[in-house]
Amino acid sequence: RLTEEQSRWSGLLNDEAAALVVLDRMGMAPLAHNTISTMVEGMTCSIFVRAGSVPRVYETTIRKGSNTIRKKVMDMTVFDATGMATLSIWDRNIMESLKNEDISPGTPMKITDIKSRRRAGDIILTLTSRSQVTISPGDFPQEIPAEMSMLRDDRNSRELTVNDIDMENIEFSSLLE
Repeated sequence: RLTEEQSRWSGLLNDEAAALVVLDRMGMAPLAHNTISTMVEGMTCSIFVRAGSVPRVYETTIRKGSNTIRKKVMDMTVFDATGMATLSIWDRNIMESLKNEDISPGTPMKITDIKSRRRAGDIILTLTSRSQVTISPGDFPQEIPAEMSMLRDDRNSRELTVNDIDMENIEFSSLLE
């Protein structure tokens, strides 16, 4: 299994690192996991989350060179104790295996080898070719709330600035009246 894992990682893992990955995938040794709030653009890591929504599959058009390709994508909202993100799944095999799972809001998941990016301020988590999704893992941390409603979503809230006020159509009332 070590040699297989090393080849999956294109030879980037030494024997010890490959052994840790194999043990983690077997559920026997926890690797360091990040939280949604600590994810930065381009970061690849493992993460524990809960489903915030039921997965939805849709078709989109992407450009590859001069070609236009129609591709199916599965998206769902996920969350942990620190925030929420969109999980975007492009891999057909992972998509098919998740379609057979009973994923509903609150379902715990462990996702290994996930890549993060930002789009319009939102965190997008994308599975890589090495990613694995485990539904209801035995080592799921208890500190992640069971419901997304327990989180505060600051993605669409911001401070009001003077530039936001339409000064031509505002009416002032005097406090001295």
